[in-house]
Amino acid sequence: MEYASRYYPTGYIYKIKEGNLRFSVEGGRQIFGDILMKEGKKYMLKEDEKVAYLMPSEASDKTKGMTQGDTKAEGITAEVFKEDEVVEFLGYRCQKYRIETKGPDGSVTELVWVTDELTMPKIEGMDMVSNLEQKGITGFPMKRILVEVGGLVSKIMEIREISFDAVPDSDFSWPADYTEKPFDPSSFKPNGY
Repeated sequence: MEYASRYYPTGYIYKIKEGNLRFSVEGGRQIFGDILMKEGKKYMLKEDEKVAYLMPSEASDKTKGMTQGDTKAEGITAEVFKEDEVVEFLGYRCQKYRIETKGPDGSVTELVWVTDELTMPKIEGMDMVSNLEQKGITGFPMKRILVEVGGLVSKIMEIREISFDAVPDSDFSWPADYTEKPFDPSSFKPNGY
């Protein structure tokens, strides 16, 4: 198990400035490059190829209008329960919610601790907050635990640091020696594979 854990990320970094976002993964095996959302466009930056892949802006007909965790999909229902627990994460008061999602393949429980003391700017294509808003939960998620069918905890995400330091403009661009190309899933190879 220790061997397999080396492949899992140890953290995620979100840098946000003036409606732009850069998402990076720390640790583990890097399957994808950084994701950059800038001026309404979404790019995947592949360091090993020195390419900035422009991601398609239109969702497929099958998924148009849906986001990760969306319950509009056929046969999927979600119920939200506001729990009695209120805790502090990094000095922010957080309300606990339990989301029970049921579908054709079984049920999934998600536990979420949300603060209304922070807000996430609206950035097109970013689903970290919007899938909670669809379920009537407002605020910023500080911790999420996903419990799969059978009670197995499959994912724990927790905010461990928040910084309001200035983010340099250079974090929202790619090096001059990169080439911009349209994303082509058929030719895509994850980093290191």
